[in-house]
Amino acid sequence: MPYSNLLVTAHADDASPLLQSEFKSRLIHLPLEEYNYGVEQEQALALDESFENFEFIIHANKRNTAYFLNWLEENGQTERAKKRINMTGDSHAADLLEKAGIPAIVPKPDARPIDILEFMLRISRSGGVLYPCPEGSAEEMPGLLHELEIPVSEFYVCKPATLPAETLSRYRESIKNNPLDAVLFHSRGSIIRVQTAFPELDLDSVTKIAASAGVSWKMRKEGLEPDYEAGGTWRSVVEYLNSAG
Repeated sequence: MPYSNLLVTAHADDASPLLQSEFKSRLIHLPLEEYNYGVEQEQALALDESFENFEFIIHANKRNTAYFLNWLEENGQTERAKKRINMTGDSHAADLLEKAGIPAIVPKPDARPIDILEFMLRISRSGGVLYPCPEGSAEEMPGLLHELEIPVSEFYVCKPATLPAETLSRYRESIKNNPLDAVLFHSRGSIIRVQTAFPELDLDSVTKIAASAGVSWKMRKEGLEPDYEAGGTWRSVVEYLNSAG
């Protein structure tokens, strides 16, 4: 691997396949995304009335799933969730669901949103999709469903939290003491977060890795040219690092 200091800014629950890989000692993990559990009462009441309208529940990652399971348990909704088709491409999310007694379908390891969508279309079951996610998120799966005119409801199970000033200061000191040779942009939102958190970071001097085609598109809109584009999953990022070494 040609990179000795690769910056990763994703939440630990999202980035666990990479953080637990053989490359973990070469990563500078400075998460710029933090969340607090929180469900709006209005949304919760609406879901309580419409739960049976959803045929599918799609779980993006461990964090979203953990917060959603928390809400299910608090509100006595777990049995209703068991009657839906629960799908995920994240093995850690699947493990949480199984521990809660909710069968989880994983179309294939580290399935991308398009893989989950293809599986849904293959089994030909009509009905809406419930998608637990952070408030204000712009994730790929709901966008794909909207494009195909498949009803989807984003259920906000957590809210972004502001990083304390001392945390940002510590992060900047870490960058100063550990000069980067690569930056991973894991999502479209991470581009602005990195630029805002590290205004003195010269992105032209490092290898810029885009996690997906959507991230590459957003990077170019921001005037950044990706040096490499992964396949949209954490596994594909790890595979790239393997090939680069």
